[in-house]
Amino acid sequence: MFWTTKLLTWTYTMLGYLLAALDSAVATPLFQGAQVHLYTNIITPSPSSVPGDFVEATYNGYTATAVGALSGDVRIGSNAISRLANYFFGVTSPGGTSDTVYGYWVSNAANTVVLCAERFTSPAGMANPGDFIDLTLSLPLAAQQQGS
Repeated sequence: MFWTTKLLTWTYTMLGYLLAALDSAVATPLFQGAQVHLYTNIITPSPSSVPGDFVEATYNGYTATAVGALSGDVRIGSNAISRLANYFFGVTSPGGTSDTVYGYWVSNAANTVVLCAERFTSPAGMANPGDFIDLTLSLPLAAQQQGS
């Protein structure tokens, strides 16, 4: 019999091992110096996205933020665990530039490579002090793949 995996079930132990490997990767070139950026153009990121696909936010107080330490294992569903990192972006002063933010991307330190990106389900207006985006970057691993 020939068999190709269709519905593999990972154990939580194995997911823990994978996430621990991701933890140690933060100190290696994978995330070393990586930055979280907000974008203002209407685009849906793809696996082939490059930094030039995104128009970076310019509202008062905006700056790309360094990717920091990831959390420990967090259960995010009945069959999934994740590592999380939180980022806060806020408008610092009235007047000046305002933006509508559609999503974020994570780049290498030089912003020459996109590591991952996501479009928000609805855009966020960033114009006035008090406007903010509290972003939780989740790097999940599911215990069971979706059947095909």
